[in-house]
Amino acid sequence: LEQWLARLHPADREPVQLALEQAWAGRELSVSLRLPGTDAPRWLHWAGQLQGRQLRGFILDVSALKAQELQTSAARARLENLIASSPAVIYVQRCSDGALHSEFFSASLQPMLGWAADSEQARQPGLAVHPDDHALWLQRTSDLLREGQARCRVRLRDSRGGYHWILDEARLLRDDLGQPLEVVGLWLDVSEATEAAERVRQSEERYRVLVEDSPAMICRYRPDLILMFGNRPLADYLQCTPEQLVGMDLGQWLSPAQRAAFVERLRQLTPEQPLSSSEICLQLPGREHAWWIWADRGLFDEHGQLLEIQAVGRDNTEVRRSQQQLLQGAKMATLGELATGLLHEINQPLNVIRMATVNTIKRVENGLAETDYLLEKLRRIEAQTDRVARLVDHMRVFGRRSAVEREWFPAWAAVTAAVALLDEGLRGKGVSVQVSVPDEQPQVLGHQDQLEQVLINLLVNARDALLGLGRRDAAISLHQSLEPGSVVLWVQDNGGGIDPQLHERIFEPFFTTKPAGVGTGLGLSVSHGIVSAMGGSLQVSNQGDGACFCMRLPCHSIS
Repeated sequence: LEQWLARLHPADREPVQLALEQAWAGRELSVSLRLPGTDAPRWLHWAGQLQGRQLRGFILDVSALKAQELQTSAARARLENLIASSPAVIYVQRCSDGALHSEFFSASLQPMLGWAADSEQARQPGLAVHPDDHALWLQRTSDLLREGQARCRVRLRDSRGGYHWILDEARLLRDDLGQPLEVVGLWLDVSEATEAAERVRQSEERYRVLVEDSPAMICRYRPDLILMFGNRPLADYLQCTPEQLVGMDLGQWLSPAQRAAFVERLRQLTPEQPLSSSEICLQLPGREHAWWIWADRGLFDEHGQLLEIQAVGRDNTEVRRSQQQLLQGAKMATLGELATGLLHEINQPLNVIRMATVNTIKRVENGLAETDYLLEKLRRIEAQTDRVARLVDHMRVFGRRSAVEREWFPAWAAVTAAVALLDEGLRGKGVSVQVSVPDEQPQVLGHQDQLEQVLINLLVNARDALLGLGRRDAAISLHQSLEPGSVVLWVQDNGGGIDPQLHERIFEPFFTTKPAGVGTGLGLSVSHGIVSAMGGSLQVSNQGDGACFCMRLPCHSIS
């Protein structure tokens, strides 16, 4: 016996010795033991009974069964640990006569809902379902019994009275005869995800209402100006439906110059500076030119590549037309104010023509008309006729409406045109005009006739100030200077200057220092607006013994 016990696994020697003592006492022997091996112990089952002085029985090799039993135990332990530590609640419901009765809930039930496994809520979870979800809960039971599985999202009341969104997934198990046996399922608390999804849905709904009901034009488009989305106001402006906007080229309503400027503005967007705004001019279907105030926001990928642009626009056409009417009215007021001088400009060459014609007729009647004399008179008539034609043509061009789109032109060209229109009239009133023609003539972006209008306003104001003083050496000087990126035009007189306290107000609408009934008070205000629209600035200061107006305009190139 000692030798036999020594061959056993040390952990099994005592249990086997006790079993043998019981067998000597008359009981049946039944014990499992292990024989140590090189790889793994060998499991044996020893069974027997005492007969006289002999123990008779058998030994059965149960190694395979024991290994399977150990694996099953380990798997069961892992499963129990998984169920106990799972954040989801695993449950079992017994099916009896079409009704489901709770039999098991995992330990996660208490942390999730605060229910005890033997509580009334656990036995009948339907009682804790939110009233608005009762129909879903009943439908879940019906689907389980009919289809064998169900998945739904309901609200369950916890022990403190609050509700949790629970994702319920269950499967029905059947017996060998196909009869419903039990339901195995799990509950997962999805309150945070559900509430977040609801907030997103509400936010999207508010955004949709805001976009659709907004009076502004809202759209999304690619860098190649192809529309990806547009709201109803934009579709109405373009005389189509919102669905038809998708795939349209936004640039088809822009002139080539406008499109190039639009694309260049988008090219300058960066992740650090994604915002841009501008006024754009469009030729809309069946309408005259329209002006929109357009604001863009670029969206970029992780590499800084522009993916799409979100834009908001509003129609500025009426405001722009009012501005044009104001500019045109101010321009016509300027022409009206210059009418007397212009009539003198026209009358003087007409007098020359009349005198030349009278003298020529007398020579012809007296038979003294020589060829050289006649040619000289005719050339004088031709020169004066050209002078009148240029003056009338200039007045006609200046008086008509400005072009729709801005153009590049030499800033000094506006100075030349303004002086040509006023020079004779100024000199006739004793005001000399001193012009320093520059060697370089940079180009600026805008309307030449509008810049000419600014210069005429400045020249007329200087003239009135000088004539009010009655100076014999009255003079106005014009010259140009260059700064990095800018061209500067200077208009200066020797009329005593402007009270420094008025410098801040001099560009206000309807503000004037002239007597009542003289002037409108809009000249400098309109001039300031024109220069600002060109991206420049108009400033006034006193220099020497007169006022000096300085215009700085963005420079394009040197011509």
